[in-house]
Amino acid sequence: MENGKPCQNLRAKWDDEAMENAMRAVERGMSQRKASERFNVPRRTLRNHLKTGSNIRKLGRGSVLTKQQEKDLVTRIMRLAEVGYPVTPKIARHQVFRFCEANNIPHKFQIEK
Repeated sequence: MENGKPCQNLRAKWDDEAMENAMRAVERGMSQRKASERFNVPRRTLRNHLKTGSNIRKLGRGSVLTKQQEKDLVTRIMRLAEVGYPVTPKIARHQVFRFCEANNIPHKFQIEK
């Protein structure tokens, strides 16, 4: 809400309970269009959730690292800080790149940045 403008983002405005109710209604025989209108959830989103069987809301790209890999990386960066190495954002990004390269993790990071 900078400059007095209201937020224009319309993504994921539905709630989990409404999605669950809409999914149950479709499974009981209601059409997807009618369920999306009644429970105020996007029709395409409802269709995707019915296809996957999940009602978890997730926006954005998937993570490159697993939770365990993230913990290992944090440990590595914390160790650098403990020995007095200044950890700047640039150095942290470089450490992530090196970590992914060393562990053969597919990534979209570039060596120049």
